[in-house]
Amino acid sequence: MAIVVNHEERRKEILRKSLRLFAESSYGEVTFQSIATRCGLARTALYKYFHHKRQIFDGAVTVATNELVGKYREILAHPGSYRDKLEAVIAEVFRILFTQRDLLLVIVEYTISVKRSGKTLRWVVARHTRGLKAALCYLLIKGVRAGEFAPMDVRATTEVLYTIMESTVMRLTLTDNAEMEKQMAIVRRVLDDIPRQTPRPKQK
Repeated sequence: MAIVVNHEERRKEILRKSLRLFAESSYGEVTFQSIATRCGLARTALYKYFHHKRQIFDGAVTVATNELVGKYREILAHPGSYRDKLEAVIAEVFRILFTQRDLLLVIVEYTISVKRSGKTLRWVVARHTRGLKAALCYLLIKGVRAGEFAPMDVRATTEVLYTIMESTVMRLTLTDNAEMEKQMAIVRRVLDDIPRQTPRPKQK
């Protein structure tokens, strides 16, 4: 009896296992053969799913970011203020950053190596961060419409919050002096400083 292989599930399994392998090593140390070995496949079998290591790495990071987007949706669906939801989304990002520091370092190293080669990863970075920025922007807009926040430049406020997360990545990978609670304290200060809508006085 022939064995039926679910190729989409096999592809996802390869990406998940590769993600762990990249986190354990550096991008340069991981080879196409080492990925095949980790996944229990022959090199030729791996070629049926991916053509080169960079494609696997990008796919593995995409898997991780898609899981994070799923977390955003769970948070957005919960009851509570939009300010609290903003904090919860950023706290989830920080939780992943601080628990996946090794993988984060690999991603930064890879980005720097591509930059040195004269190529750009701008579109790749934009694709992986689009979900996070969209979630922040959505919550700010909903907060304004609900009367929780005063009218604001939503795009600018989104960039401020995103920049805090970018600086956290730099601290985690380059200076190694980031503490999650201190970074969250900065986020809370920014969120607390967002102007609140002033209730209109009731007419007599």
